[in-house]
Parts: sequence; structure tokens; C-alpha cells
Amino acid sequence: MLLTRSGVVVVESGAPYLRLLSSSGRLLHSGVKAGSGPGEVRHISAVSVSPARDALLVFDPALRRVSRFRVTDSIALIDAHSVPLEVDAACLLGGTLWVSGVHDTQGIVHRLSVRDGQYVVSQSLGTYKVGHPLQGNRLFWSHVVASRMLCNEATQHIVVASKRLGVIQRINITTGAVSMVRVPGFEPLYFAMEGKSMVVQRGPQGVSDEILSVTEQPNGYRVIVGRTDKTHRGDGDYLSIREMVVPFDGTASGKVRLLADAELDRDGTRVLCYSAAPYPQGAVVVGGTGCKAR
Repeated sequence: MLLTRSGVVVVESGAPYLRLLSSSGRLLHSGVKAGSGPGEVRHISAVSVSPARDALLVFDPALRRVSRFRVTDSIALIDAHSVPLEVDAACLLGGTLWVSGVHDTQGIVHRLSVRDGQYVVSQSLGTYKVGHPLQGNRLFWSHVVASRMLCNEATQHIVVASKRLGVIQRINITTGAVSMVRVPGFEPLYFAMEGKSMVVQRGPQGVSDEILSVTEQPNGYRVIVGRTDKTHRGDGDYLSIREMVVPFDGTASGKVRLLADAELDRDGTRVLCYSAAPYPQGAVVVGGTGCKAR
């Protein structure tokens, strides 16, 4: 969900893709058809709101295209441009568009500029120096670059967190300076090559983690981490969800707070029970008996 001047835009995985709701939750408009024509989308990998919060940038990796939509009491196409990479996350600093994604420069974030009607990479910053044997492999890099991203207009820096590597990088876009910290207790995926194929496995305990969100606080990064296993595959389906604050210098371990865990009720239906902010207390129950008191 994204907050605009006209209401809340809900981004969906299928058509109509974008729904505009009023502040009271009333549906104002459903838009964006499935397809490859003007104003149509085949898949959405990232969405960013303009600084004035009156327009959306919608990135379609299948079409290698970014479409700009005006948001008033409806959602209408303004224009569209091709992009030279599959964008995983995006944000705007002033009028400058920054994205994360795999590019030949091997950078983490890339500045996009319009040239001859299409976006081109005009600057690339940052790199994950993970010391992995597959560091130069493009398939491995696509997993590393998959990220959560936020832009700070006041300080002119970008924070990008590798969803599957558990590393947070803070990049000053003026100087190019980079600081990097690891999320304590993070279980990354394990990568190996068998011939020309990439093999991805969970850790020794059969679990792996994903960074769900990252924000900045005065004392460090506030990170939400979801844990997956062979049953809980991520993308909203997690074995557990926990919160921690990771100091900017990474010298101290963050205090971990369990936000949610999965339980099985007596008929085998999984029940997800939320216990603390920022998630509302409650449960996702399908034919189940509810959550335990907490």
C-alpha cells in the first residue's frame, strides 16, 4: 500500500493491479489492465510515489518498462519509458530516480536518467563485498541485489537491505561513501553451482530469513525479519516474524522481539497470531479455532 494525496493505493499481483481507496477505505477507482499496451502491465516488481505524492512510478520487469500514473480521484497514465534493467526496488530523491537491480556495473543502486525517450543508467553506487565464491556470478548477484530500499531526502542517502543476505548498506549519493552492517542472527540462503545451474538451499536447520522492511531510527535500523522453512515459503507466508534494532555501527547485537508465530489448530489449519506492534493484534484463520491469548 502507498499513501498519495488522493488516498491509499493498493498494489496487487494481478489485474486490476492498482486500486485507489479513500482514507475511510471506500473504493474510488480500480485501474491498470493486464497486457503490453500503453498503460497496461504484465507484472509489477516495484512501485514508487512522486515527492508530491500525486503520481506513481510502476516498474514492469516483463516489459522492461516504467509507467507513470497520475493519481487524483482516479488513476490515469501519464507516460512510459523503457528501462535497461529489471528493477527490484525504487525511490525518488527530489526529481532523481534511483533503483536497485542487477546491472553490468555490478552496483547496488543505480541513478536513472531519461535519454532519447528511454531511461539509461547514469551512475551506479555500492557493492556487497560478501566474500562469496560466486560473487561474480550473475545469478548469485540477482539474489544478493533483491532488496528493501528507502531514500532520505534530508541527508541525501539511500539505505538498501539485501532481503536474502541480511546485510544493510547505507550509501551517500553525494560522496559515494558506503557503510555496511549485518543483521545479527540472520540465516541466509546457501548458494552453489551444479554445472550451469544455481542451487539454492536453506541453512543447516532447514530455515532461512528474509528482510521484510527496514527503517531508520535515531539509534539504528529497525528491521523486520521473516523466517521461512519447507512449509512456509515467504512472500507473506512465514514461520515467524521478528523485530530488532541494528545499531548503525553494528557493534552491538540488536534486541530481538517476536512479533508473530505460526501455530496449527486441531484440524491442521495454520493460524498466524500477531502479538505486538507494528502489526495489529489478531489472526489469519481459515476454518480454525482462533489464537491463544497473549
